This record gives sequence, C-alpha cells and structure tokens, in this order.
Amino acid sequence: MGFSKDWDEIYTSNKQLSIWPWDEVIALTHRHCNIKKELIVLELGCGAGANIPFFQSIKANYYAIEGSQTIVKRLQNSFNDSKINITCGDFTKDFEFDEIIGKVDLIIDRSSVTHNTTKSIQNVIKMALKALKPGGKYMAFDWFDINSDAYKNDEKIEIDSNTFVFKNGYFAGLGNVHFSDENHIKELFSDFKIDYLINNIKNQLLPTPKLNSSFTFVATKSL
Repeated sequence: MGFSKDWDEIYTSNKQLSIWPWDEVIALTHRHCNIKKELIVLELGCGAGANIPFFQSIKANYYAIEGSQTIVKRLQNSFNDSKINITCGDFTKDFEFDEIIGKVDLIIDRSSVTHNTTKSIQNVIKMALKALKPGGKYMAFDWFDINSDAYKNDEKIEIDSNTFVFKNGYFAGLGNVHFSDENHIKELFSDFKIDYLINNIKNQLLPTPKLNSSFTFVATKSL
C-alpha cells in the first residue's frame, strides 16, 4: 500500500502547504553532508516543496517523488530550474529517476515514509540502499513514536502491525500512520549505520495536556 489519495485531497483543499524549509533539514544537512560539493538529493514525498529553496541555495541537484499530482503540477510551474526535478509517483514501489540510482548523496524523508505499512516501508529502505552511493545518507524526520498520546488514546483502526487509520484526533484524514520505537527503527535500518537518532518529545501543558513524540535519525550506507 503506497500513496494515500487523502493527501491529494488535502493539497487540493490548500491544506498542509508548508512553504518554509524545515530547520532540522537544514541543520542536519550541514552537519552530515559536504555541501561544498554538488550533492544529488532525493526527497521522498516533498509535499508543497518547503525544502526545495534550501537545496537550491546550496546548488544541489534535487529530485523528488510526490504522490499528489495536484502539488506536483504547482511545483513544476513554480520552479523553472534544470536542477529541480519533480515527478508524480509512488515512492514505495519505484524511485523513478533511473539515472541517479547508485549516485544519491542524500535521501530526505520528512514524515513521508512513516505514512505507510511495514511492508511498504521495508521496500522503501531496500530501494534507498540501492539508490544511495557508498557513504550516502538517509535522513528521516518525524517518524511517529508509540509513546505519543495519539497512539494510546485516539480512535483508530489497525490495518497492519503498528499501522493505523485514525477516526479522530490529529491524524484523522491523513491516511495510513505507522508508529515506531527505537528498536523498530534499528531493525528496519539494520543494513545501515545509524549515526544520529533523537527522540523528540513535546509535552503540551496548556490548554489541554498532550504528549507528542517522534524520531529523527540519520542512517549511512556503508562504504
């Protein structure tokens, strides 16, 4: 099971249209990549293209696979740059850009792959291992944590191991939502070296107590 049509409906309704590059993406790219060289970057699920201006600024060759035809058309019209390549597709089945397979320096996954079943996630990781060059990085942001209140309390239907469709709460209407813990991430990325792993915990106190938790990590393909 790959891209959920819920996301195309969300973008068509002009929701979830973040346009500012994510601080963590910028910080970890600077920390873990040599931005002085011309990077080949592949983003899995670029959404409204928030990270594109950053990768333009460091003169990277940027590729993205996005499931929403609506948002892909908007981005293709917005970025008239030969180094920006965006296509509509299902990244759980095919990485599309055959010319960069085995040459990718950096894969960006900002809360995209975690919206899939375990089997689809495993397939993405297998393709990522093939797409990355030796020493290439897989950066994942906001993989949902089983310690989140939403996992414990919100009404949901389990469609696969730790993968749910929510009937209420924050995740309602966002398609499949997969939850992880530290060991699950380490198991999924056992063919990589995990260089960085952080558990982001946000404990909201007011107006309503709520705990949100997610993982950010950097995994490296061996040389």
